[in-house]
Amino acid sequence: MNTNVILVAHRHLGTADEVTAKLLQSSADELGEKLYLNFWRTLAEGTHRPRSICFLHQAVKSLLPDSPVLDALKILANDGVSIYACRTCCDYYKITEQVVIGKIVSMGDIQQELFTGSVLSL
Repeated sequence: MNTNVILVAHRHLGTADEVTAKLLQSSADELGEKLYLNFWRTLAEGTHRPRSICFLHQAVKSLLPDSPVLDALKILANDGVSIYACRTCCDYYKITEQVVIGKIVSMGDIQQELFTGSVLSL
């Protein structure tokens, strides 16, 4: 059984400083957003599967109906990957009723998941 747990706190990967962003004439997070989309797409298309994915902070918005990564997450969930959303975060963003995939859980549940697996953090 796979023991990998992916911990996701943002809806982009990496960071760009403002100087680089101006040189590229793009927002500081534009590349990070593209990387985020590509990460989930390639994970869904590939053969490697984590045991679970835990979404915290603004990343819980990835579980909403208009999320550009929702289709990839559905594929992963259909393949048996457990998807968890932080209840505190969902409540904070007032999206608890809008989450369409995964299970909304407490921080204690997320900690239990993290402490029993090998954590990969995005």
